Amino acid sequence: ACGIGWPRAIALALLAGPLYNLVLIGGLQWAPASHSSLIYPAFTPVFTALLAKLMLDRRERIPVAGLVLLVIGVLAIKIGGVLQLPVAGTIGTWRGDLLFVVAALMWSLYTVLMRRWNTEPLAVGGGVQVLGLLYVPAYFIFRGPALFRLDPTAIAIQTLYQGILVSVLSVFLFNLAVRQIGAKASMFTA
Repeated sequence: ACGIGWPRAIALALLAGPLYNLVLIGGLQWAPASHSSLIYPAFTPVFTALLAKLMLDRRERIPVAGLVLLVIGVLAIKIGGVLQLPVAGTIGTWRGDLLFVVAALMWSLYTVLMRRWNTEPLAVGGGVQVLGLLYVPAYFIFRGPALFRLDPTAIAIQTLYQGILVSVLSVFLFNLAVRQIGAKASMFTA
């Protein structure tokens, strides 16, 4: 478990691995991306601040003024897209919005638990990625080999971007930021 311990590695993998991605991206089945780009970045630092207050000792200080300005900024930029009148086919957007909120809560809990458990950034990233491989057999059971019928160039680009830059490098850098500055690193998600 990369030195984290199996219970902690499994908890972190559930919060930041394939399940997290399914929840976040699954929200796009019902709600537009404009909702995701408002809800997720606004709720993540708010949830993190609340969880940090509940779960961490006094050494963790979340800058409340910065948090308020961040949420106001996200709202100012994105609220127009969310408040548009519903059109045909958007009646169930609340489902997607709820999934975006759940994803923000999952990432916030991941952040606070990393800080609480004082984990090593590389160990957490490795544990989440290795345990995330358990998703692969489930994918093939439900989707079959359809992935291999896609354009190889598109697969290579997505492997580089999603598989290395987003899933490995950016998560490692985020984990490092949590280790260095604490749970307030969640403000970077916005």
